[in-house]
Amino acid sequence: MSMIVLSLVERGWQTAREWSLRECPPRTRVVHVIKGTIQPEIRALIRPVAGVEVMAVPRRAFWPLIFSLFLWQACRGRLQTVLVDNLRSHRRVGRWIRWLHRPNVRMQLCESP
Repeated sequence: MSMIVLSLVERGWQTAREWSLRECPPRTRVVHVIKGTIQPEIRALIRPVAGVEVMAVPRRAFWPLIFSLFLWQACRGRLQTVLVDNLRSHRRVGRWIRWLHRPNVRMQLCESP
């Protein structure tokens, strides 16, 4: 059973993608959930990497989907890390972790330069 890194991408996917290629633990699957759509020409530039999944979600569906994925993976015991790109999301997901009593789930703030 592989562990999951759930990456919430709200402000630019490049930093999160670089993190997943450089610092992701072995045998861990990374799911980048991008808020908004990705243009087809941009999607064509993203080369596929084993264990790294990129999915674009409409803005209105972003937080409901993230919460569902978080609950599903945390309750299954597979959620290892949640990667966020801003402090507001960091606080929100931190409340979820405390609410579910999942101290083993790590938070990582990955802000764009």
